[in-house]
Formats: sequence, structure tokens, C-alpha cells
Amino acid sequence: MTRIPIISTQGRRFLSLFISIYYTKGIMFVGVLTLQLQLPGCKSLKEKRSRLKPLIVRLHREFNISVSELNQQDNWDEATLGCVIISNNHQFSENALQSVILWVGKNWPDVTLIDDHIEIIN
Repeated sequence: MTRIPIISTQGRRFLSLFISIYYTKGIMFVGVLTLQLQLPGCKSLKEKRSRLKPLIVRLHREFNISVSELNQQDNWDEATLGCVIISNNHQFSENALQSVILWVGKNWPDVTLIDDHIEIIN
């Protein structure tokens, strides 16, 4: 199984420091949301990027989460996005990621949500 980086190298350093400080106290939860999207009518990788980039920026701005395209980067009409949130409350992480799913379905009509998966890591 290959590891797919979700955040930058600097972000990983910060995250590992954050985990080493707070994980031992048991007060940190990492919420991971995987969204599989279909982009109907997309004819090129350039068009795919132009449709995904505003969504990624908006998710980051609206929900203060880290977002990145994970898989299917060479596939024109499908994308997999990974969203990550760090919190000290399990329920907050779960609710925030659920609201991301609802928001994408409601406010982004040019993409079709195929599947979603939430995982909370303690």
C-alpha cells in the first residue's frame, strides 16, 4: 500500500510535532474524509483542474480543513479528494466532516458525489 501525502512537508513536520505533544495526553483527534467525485462533461485534465481548484480553495476557506486531490489525477472525469481536520473533540471532527459532505452536495452542482468515507483517528 502506497502512502499518499495529504499535506506539505512543512505541514507534516508541524503535524508530527503536534501529535508528539498532544497525542500522549489523548486529547487529539484527526478526522479524515475521502470524497470520490465525478466531473460530468470534463474533456481534459486542464478543465478538470479548473473545476477542482475552486472547490478545494472554497472547502479550505469555509471549513478550515486541509484538502488535496489524492487519486485518479490522470482520469479526466473522476477525482478523489482527501480532507483532514484536527480537533480535541471526536464529535466536533465528525460533525465538521459531515457538514463538508452536505455542503459539497448542496453548493457544488457541477460535481457528482459518488462516495464518501469518514475516519476519525485517536
